[in-house]
Amino acid sequence: MEIITTSARKKRLAHNGFVYIKKTTSKLTIRWECSQRAAKSCKGVVVTDINMTSINSTTTMRDFSFTSKR
Repeated sequence: MEIITTSARKKRLAHNGFVYIKKTTSKLTIRWECSQRAAKSCKGVVVTDINMTSINSTTTMRDFSFTSKR
């Protein structure tokens, strides 16, 4: 897990080859969503503690099942 600061001074989370954008913050956690969510339908999510020192949970593309539309 690595925290990256963009040129616009926004935080990004790099983890397992993916980059996540900070989405919501609560008193205890931060929810990060895949930076390719719209462009590539990436539904990956990472939840860290508020200090961004440990990962509480992750959900990757493999955790979602897809059905084809006919």
